Amino acid sequence: MYLEIFRWKHVTGTLRFNAGPPVPGTGIRPRPGRPLVFLYVCSAAAPVIFVAAAFAERRRRLRYVPVAGRPA
Repeated sequence: MYLEIFRWKHVTGTLRFNAGPPVPGTGIRPRPGRPLVFLYVCSAAAPVIFVAAAFAERRRRLRYVPVAGRPA
């Protein structure tokens, strides 16, 4: 991502895709590549997965009932 942001300038500092003008003589527009798409997917999925994992851990802790004579 460092190269995309600082050298090639395809991505802004806020991770927004910044396509340049099309190649002269063609109508081909630049599109984000797999690493950038993967970064966007991870950025969107990470908070959801974190919250789900936190709720699952809390639920697991609340359901645990220590048995007398066993260490907690």
